[in-house]
Amino acid sequence: SATVALRSLVPTEEEKRAKELAKLSPQEFAQLRIKRSEEQWNRVVPKEKPRSVESPEFFVYGNVSAERLKQVAEWAEEHVKSLRSLFKAKDTRLWKGKLTIFLMKDRFGYDEFNLVIQRREAPREMVGHSVVSAGYEDAYIVLLDIGDDATSDESDPGQSA
Repeated sequence: SATVALRSLVPTEEEKRAKELAKLSPQEFAQLRIKRSEEQWNRVVPKEKPRSVESPEFFVYGNVSAERLKQVAEWAEEHVKSLRSLFKAKDTRLWKGKLTIFLMKDRFGYDEFNLVIQRREAPREMVGHSVVSAGYEDAYIVLLDIGDDATSDESDPGQSA
């Protein structure tokens, strides 16, 4: 038809990629997510060997202690239970693959993630953010571990527990 824009007939690269991703099984998608998370980590802090913890819904990846990673994974799983209840979700998984949680021990790592992966400078008061791309190729949360105690001095959020 002469009235249909040619652009609407030819899929974009993003649409092609989304179609490829939609064909992946949950296990294949989880492996893709882990691979992408490792690649992102290596781009941000290539000289630091990260630790990781896997749970049913999450891949927690960072340069904090193994105990801290496990603690964050447990908190995240508890939150998933609350979300399932709140939204009456019956699906076995809330998302295809696993959601990655990057946990950074210091401000440098968090700022580098923002610069290298997000291509932006994070304001000092920013200590976390999330990204879910349109095709779900990326689905992650990045957190600066500021510890568990509320303090009156928030000028240096890089103190970790």
